[in-house]
Amino acid sequence: MLDITSWFIAGRSLYNQGTRVLLAGLAIASATALFLALLIISDWTTANMRQDIRKHENNALLVFNSYNYHKNPYRDIITLQKLEDIQAKSNINANWTAHFTQYHRIHIHNQRLPINHIHTNDKFLQVYSLGLRQGRNFTQWDDAKQYFCLVGHQLGSLLQKAYPKATDRYVTINQKRYQVIGILPPQDNKHIVLHNLDNSIITLIDKAETVTAHLDEITFQPNIASDPHIYTQLKNHMQTAFPKRQFQIIDTSEMVESMRNMIKHIEKSLLSIGLISLVLSSFNIVNSMLASIYERREEIGIRLAIGAQPYHIRNLFLQEIILLCSLSATTGIILTYFGLSVAESWLQIQFPLSLYQIPLSFISCVMIGLIASYYPTQKAKNIKPIEVIYGH
Repeated sequence: MLDITSWFIAGRSLYNQGTRVLLAGLAIASATALFLALLIISDWTTANMRQDIRKHENNALLVFNSYNYHKNPYRDIITLQKLEDIQAKSNINANWTAHFTQYHRIHIHNQRLPINHIHTNDKFLQVYSLGLRQGRNFTQWDDAKQYFCLVGHQLGSLLQKAYPKATDRYVTINQKRYQVIGILPPQDNKHIVLHNLDNSIITLIDKAETVTAHLDEITFQPNIASDPHIYTQLKNHMQTAFPKRQFQIIDTSEMVESMRNMIKHIEKSLLSIGLISLVLSSFNIVNSMLASIYERREEIGIRLAIGAQPYHIRNLFLQEIILLCSLSATTGIILTYFGLSVAESWLQIQFPLSLYQIPLSFISCVMIGLIASYYPTQKAKNIKPIEVIYGH
């Protein structure tokens, strides 16, 4: 198998077989190209999902939404004061924030814009792991009476265009003038915030609102490393504290698990399609080898008659298959990367390329070829010289 001369003979034999080997090679190259393309498309399809998984793993959240509620009786509403009292008596250690939202229209530089006015506490950005493009976040020393606010990326850009030379910028809502102390970067709302943060103004809840305003959303940031059962404890804790309230619960740990399962299904499906294409191409290998064995029966008989062993005959055809699959797989890989480069320039997208894709495609192709060649090589090595002499 390691003799260079035998590999040269195998290559010469493939060349002499002409069209039959060419068609089999094209089938194998096409199957390898499809297999590699599916691997790359699988990575491209799941890239954003993997990014979301890493983000949510580092920032696991448990969100309780309570939008549809009855304002009466009063005891059913969830206020910040009630929530702080309940959390103070609880032994559950988790960062949390809560807010309620009002919808307004404001004027900025002769433009009347709809905005989300989010009333919250000073932990909002911290719990949701939201950064700032400019300025500072709320601190524990800030008070609602100071009328500070944070604005989303879109509103911040409009304010900077409207008042480019101003050091302090202000927004007026319901005849209250808020000073902008921070501007958020563009958000994709992947942190389970149900509002468009790019078009939002975030202010602190004032003292009157802590006992009268119903909270739309309560979000916890549990430390699962310290207590793996903390999600269940928090769910039970909220249901016990507010037994008549029906919450819509969003658990990012469950979302992470569902995304992982979805990625597995996508990868398995695409990998199965690629392997099926390789298996189907293996039938071309079997047909090509059987035809070659039939045409070379005299050569095989003479080799056996002058002292060749059956494994020599087997190795002869195995070398041809390995060479055919290797050349075809290499051709398929080259064609795939050429095709993807054309697609990238045409569609203006970037496909992720990984080091494992080429070896996996190449090895899969060669292994399928070796498996497919088992029956023909067994048939070839079992030929009897006497049968060849008498034409059987």
